[in-house]
Amino acid sequence: MPASDKSLSKHFLRDFFIALVVLIIIGLGPAIYFVSQAERDVSESFIENSAERAANEFRNVGSSTESSVRMARQWGESELLTLKNPESMYHLLFPIIQQDSHHCGIMIADTDGQSYQISEVDGGLQTTHTYLQGNTRVAEVKYWKGGQIVSRQTEPTTYDPRSRPWFYPALNNEAVYWTEPYQFFSRKVVGVTASTSIPSTVNDAYQMVVAFDISMEHLYANIQKMQPSPNSQIFIFRRDEALYTVGNNADISSQFKALHQTNNELAQKAHAAWRQDQLDDRIIPVRHDNQLWWCGFRPLNKTHRNTWIGVMVPENDTSIGANKRHAALAGITGVSLCIAAAFSFLLAKRQTRHSGGPAVAFEPENAIESIRDIIQRGESKRREFKSTMRLNLHTNKPGKEIEIAWLKGLAAFLNTEGGTLLIGVTDDGEITGLEADKFESEDHAQLHFKNLIAEHIGAEFSKYIDFRTVQIDEKLVGIAECIRSNEPVFLKHSKGESFFIRNGPSSDELPISQALDYIKAGK
Repeated sequence: MPASDKSLSKHFLRDFFIALVVLIIIGLGPAIYFVSQAERDVSESFIENSAERAANEFRNVGSSTESSVRMARQWGESELLTLKNPESMYHLLFPIIQQDSHHCGIMIADTDGQSYQISEVDGGLQTTHTYLQGNTRVAEVKYWKGGQIVSRQTEPTTYDPRSRPWFYPALNNEAVYWTEPYQFFSRKVVGVTASTSIPSTVNDAYQMVVAFDISMEHLYANIQKMQPSPNSQIFIFRRDEALYTVGNNADISSQFKALHQTNNELAQKAHAAWRQDQLDDRIIPVRHDNQLWWCGFRPLNKTHRNTWIGVMVPENDTSIGANKRHAALAGITGVSLCIAAAFSFLLAKRQTRHSGGPAVAFEPENAIESIRDIIQRGESKRREFKSTMRLNLHTNKPGKEIEIAWLKGLAAFLNTEGGTLLIGVTDDGEITGLEADKFESEDHAQLHFKNLIAEHIGAEFSKYIDFRTVQIDEKLVGIAECIRSNEPVFLKHSKGESFFIRNGPSSDELPISQALDYIKAGK
């Protein structure tokens, strides 16, 4: 047997037995664990993870919002945002609120009491320009659809942005300021606002403030989808014994209500036990309706720790059908042993013939080392490198063809097995960075990437793509990690739409007939 065949056989057997052992452990592990916990298989980590996931939903939204706020501040410093001609800002601000469902309003206000607000209304956008007309404060309201004004009206108003909780704390502050939850002026719903100031370059006494609203109602709906069990409850409350409640009709808006004014006895008991023991981040047992509930708590803001998320899970949800689970898991154990050998054989065989090598997962905590590892392995079916995001190095000018080139790779990753795209790295692995693209900042580069995805692939596919920038060797490198999309992805360009898949280290366009066959086959 040739040496290469011996090596292949040796690696094949090694991979086969590793896969076999891992799959047996995976099959037996849950059975052993659940049997040993049949009496009470609720664990603190189960509740803690549920509470942490719910809290992280808000923190992730907050991180994205802060990036948008900082970007708007840079626009303001560059005099791209001005209340002298409010409609000159719509081409910058409209895409942000249209592409990010978490933002329900964007405000630009100044120390003179003038303001410009953008919000989504009935499938379109509404802008409200508030200013003084003589001695009367008026609001000029315009309704937009498809980038065109379809109606307008001017009416007196009592609204003064300087009285809102996000305005004065943001003045003379380069950082992003977050309000506590409060009721928005126009929509009468509860939410939080992130704001920062924009200093004037000609008048020290004059400042503008840019602010982004996040509705608690939208956040609450997303959090409810994270319920860890069928009968569990997730709620938002404050330390002053106020519980967030969702209005059930147009006359009753969402709001924070005093706990004793609500009908949620479980929340009242959980809050009382949590406050009495002052355990904050720990798990608390509460007895309600003749059963034990396990309650975990996490702050929405780790610094201020005033508004909290509570996750409550009944013990029955974690031990439902314990006896049935004994029998089922015994069967699962047997079946796992039977299928482990067959599946591990296929897995190991596939691994040995995978010409591109395994995908290399990016590790944010070891970003530099992780990127070097990806570069060292070179381009493959699941790895691609591009020198720039928008600059044509031959003409030294931005080119749409450059953007389309790497967007093809992303679309192909989404239609195949996922993959990793490095931008700022040449085909042969040299780190050139994004400096040639001349972005104003990292945030600007990330926003440009986000806008291109929305324009050419679709904002709805952003959930399958994680893009970030990393400083390495004093150069900025962009890394986009993709997982396979559950739906077919078509790349939109000047000539129409195209369907791409990965074929080795390249992205191939399929004709319509082949694309349909590929989609139907679910490859």
